[in-house]
Amino acid sequence: MRPPLLIWLVTLLPVFSGACSGASKAAAPADAGADHTRPVDGSVARTDATRADSDVVDSHVADSSQIPVDGGTPASTLLSYIRGLAGKSILSGQHADYYSDAGNAGEMAQVAQITAATGQTPAILGVAFSLANLTTHGDPVVLSNQWLARGGIVLGMFSPGNPADGGSVIGGVTQGSNATFGTILEAGTPESRNWYAGLDELKQLHGPILMRPFPEFNRNVQWWGSVSPPSEFQQVWRDMVTYIRGKGVNNVLWVFNLGGGAADSLPDAQVPGYVESYYPGSEYVDIVSMDSYPPSVDNTPTINALTALGKPVIYAEMGAVKGNPLPAEDAGNTSVALATIVENFPQVTAAVVWGSTLALPDQGGMREFMTNPKIINLAALPGDL
Repeated sequence: MRPPLLIWLVTLLPVFSGACSGASKAAAPADAGADHTRPVDGSVARTDATRADSDVVDSHVADSSQIPVDGGTPASTLLSYIRGLAGKSILSGQHADYYSDAGNAGEMAQVAQITAATGQTPAILGVAFSLANLTTHGDPVVLSNQWLARGGIVLGMFSPGNPADGGSVIGGVTQGSNATFGTILEAGTPESRNWYAGLDELKQLHGPILMRPFPEFNRNVQWWGSVSPPSEFQQVWRDMVTYIRGKGVNNVLWVFNLGGGAADSLPDAQVPGYVESYYPGSEYVDIVSMDSYPPSVDNTPTINALTALGKPVIYAEMGAVKGNPLPAEDAGNTSVALATIVENFPQVTAAVVWGSTLALPDQGGMREFMTNPKIINLAALPGDL
């Protein structure tokens, strides 16, 4: 059983915190990713722990607070395991159904269907922290802790609310264009104050977590997409990681993520420079990823550019067919998409399928996906992760 760990809900990825000290382009085509823009009726349930106004930070965090993931922590053990899978195996994953309005049970219904139909359960559960533009009514901390208790791996998606709209960074609306990374970096602005106040929201998690802030930052869909200079994106990311590590949080593995449609639309020769221009640096990133609907050989320049960064590579989102708008059921075959990964990208160590009508039970090939010889499911995960 993993020791309890305080989890920091970050303005951009409320999903992880450790109670232990130490370490821890062009806009995409409309159909480049899953539909993340569906209007919402309510926000993610959560328990707030706000701090005094006098503690809100307006300026960059001192470099002395930088604490990389050290050996001997649950997060470092998980990272080593994921890194060792390259060229050998792929972790199966399924996002919760964020579009369900039936609470935690509704979000987990498709995962239960996978188990009932195949006798296998995905190794990774995708959990949304702060995605108020979807009809997410589940509690991400409860879902995460339940999955960790089962011995699974959690991939948190942190989509911060727009700090310029006066709402909450955690659970706020992600659309809008008034906020920029420049205004967050400028001390004393409302955006900067809202941002760091959001980073101070705490939650309880019982193990290490993969956190994916600013998902698909290179798509001009949410407020953070393709609007700020790369240097400002890098600085906000570094400040965020440094700030959280400075609180002694060591159970977070930070996941850098691109939307495949936007990256793949660039000339091949430009992709490495584009990726490197936004990459926050090896001290601030543990895993690199892309989203693709569906994975294809067109992803090759982006996967190669991510691989060159020297970190484990995963598909943080994928689907059998184009994801925006959400497709009809049985419109594609997810096992075919997995076969594309296996054949072309042996360095990829995880494939996490999007939910709703893109989920494994709603498309073809579920059993073939879950029983592929390259796939590692929940029951096959080491007990010491």
